[in-house]
Parts: sequence; structure tokens; C-alpha cells
Amino acid sequence: MKTEARTGSSNSRRTNQPVTTQNSIVMTNTQILTNINREIKTLVKAFESHKANQTTDIRSEWLNTVEASHALGISAKSLQRLRNCGSLPYSRVHGKVYYKKSDIEQLLERNYHKLNINHCGCK
Repeated sequence: MKTEARTGSSNSRRTNQPVTTQNSIVMTNTQILTNINREIKTLVKAFESHKANQTTDIRSEWLNTVEASHALGISAKSLQRLRNCGSLPYSRVHGKVYYKKSDIEQLLERNYHKLNINHCGCK
């Protein structure tokens, strides 16, 4: 629906009634404000949803020390040794250490040993 500026006396503006022209209806101030308000609410919801998704993405990608040691099945001290020797990259923020899940997966892949059936004499 098109909106057009209304011309006329100030009395016609106060009635808040749509004025019909040849090809369109001029919206009242109340209708315009209602549409603007609806659009703002839609944008706010979209922004909040996007913001929530970003927070979720960060938490799903990074693990703290407790989560990482639990995922690997090792102690926090063993995790610190991996960090200190450079085997596992990390990020430290205000004294708290975080690990990327992808780095933990790479550590496991680097240390993966394929089973060699003939090596142990098994059939």
C-alpha cells in the first residue's frame, strides 16, 4: 500500500481518516505508526535471535578445562601438560583456559594408531 503526504486543512489531519486519491489510499498517522512499530518489533526479534545464535555457536565450539579434560578422559593436570608442551593450542581469558573442540579432535587424530593385525600375531 502506498503512503503519500496529505495536503489540506489541519482539521482533516486530526480526523485520522484515510483519504482516497485516484490510485491509492493515504494511510492515517496511526496506521503508519502501527506499521513502523510492527517492523521495529520484527527487527528486534531477528537481532535477538541472531545474538542468541552467536552465543550458542561460541559455547559449542570452545570447551573450558573441566569439559576438555572430561572429553579426553584425562585429568586437568594432564591437560595442562599437553598445553605446556605445545601439543594442544588454547586461549586464556582472565585466567580461565579454553580449548577448541577442533584442536582436541586434531590431537586425537595425530595420535591415532591404526590396528595392525599381523603385527601382534593375531589372526
